[in-house]
Amino acid sequence: MSNSKFKVVYTVVEKNKPLNHNPLYGNELYRTILEQVLIDAMEIVPCKDFNVLLDRNRFITNDELRAMVRREAKEFNINPVKIDMVSSEQNRCIQLVDFIAGASRAKYENGDDTIELISRNVSLARRH
Repeated sequence: MSNSKFKVVYTVVEKNKPLNHNPLYGNELYRTILEQVLIDAMEIVPCKDFNVLLDRNRFITNDELRAMVRREAKEFNINPVKIDMVSSEQNRCIQLVDFIAGASRAKYENGDDTIELISRNVSLARRH
């Protein structure tokens, strides 16, 4: 990983104190944030063909994910080749995303600087 360069799109959400004063929870929060992360990622995708892998969860079905990705991809004129939900045990990319999510959370909640270990290799598209 020390010689790898990659782009990460992530969002930090303070769900109990949203800027618009309309808190969202559960499935609605998950879908809203996922849609925004997809849009942010599609703005920086370096090619027209790409894969979307999402950590397996209970907030969205595979069919809902595929429909959301295809809808947003159409807006950006890009081609989603593979759209799937996988577990971190199955996929190293998901393991990396889990690490970044945990490190990001630790930074914002506890002032932990673990995320700095990989910051030279990560291009962040957007932070909220």
